[in-house]
Amino acid sequence: MSIFHQIIAACGFIIFVVSPFLTYVFRSVVIVIYHRIKHQFFPPNRHDLLKEHYYSGVVLPSDIDLYFHMNNSRYAREGDFARLSFYSKCGLTRRFFQKYRMMMAANTIRFRKSLEIFQLFKIRTQLVYWDQDSLYVEQRYVTKYKDIKEFVYCIALIKMKIVNGNTADFFNDFLSELPKVPKPSEELKLFMAGIEASSNSLKVEKKSD
Repeated sequence: MSIFHQIIAACGFIIFVVSPFLTYVFRSVVIVIYHRIKHQFFPPNRHDLLKEHYYSGVVLPSDIDLYFHMNNSRYAREGDFARLSFYSKCGLTRRFFQKYRMMMAANTIRFRKSLEIFQLFKIRTQLVYWDQDSLYVEQRYVTKYKDIKEFVYCIALIKMKIVNGNTADFFNDFLSELPKVPKPSEELKLFMAGIEASSNSLKVEKKSD
């Protein structure tokens, strides 16, 4: 193989490796810019943080796996974009850069029915609970199925930990009030119990080491 072909092959490999990252960055930037421009004409309502948010998506050929439906990892990626859109709509992304940082501490996802290639869907994102230092977000991937307009194809629960503060300060700063904590669902209670059980188990392992 000539040096020219080696260079072409190397460039192709680099593009193949970095393209998912560039795609992720591009879509994230587009989401933030879209909401920033929108806020120039329609100021964000911070209380939308407590409301359900819709984000639209479509299963592209690059999203499918060997079974020709959406790859499991793509659900998490689309959920990430939906949360970013949710935060941007509320005017919260600027606060992340200025004061607060949120890190995903845990998540669980349940698949009920597979999304197929070129299928349109929506992700319904909602803040469903919070404790002393974390926010809990539920995401439902919905689309039409038979006579059901918004059938839940997939549902996810995510724990977002505020790493440089607590929820009381966060709400008082962002909403100028501390809202009433919603009643957790049974699924959420089990999710939180699983996180605690895992944490206790790992603490025992650490002590035994």
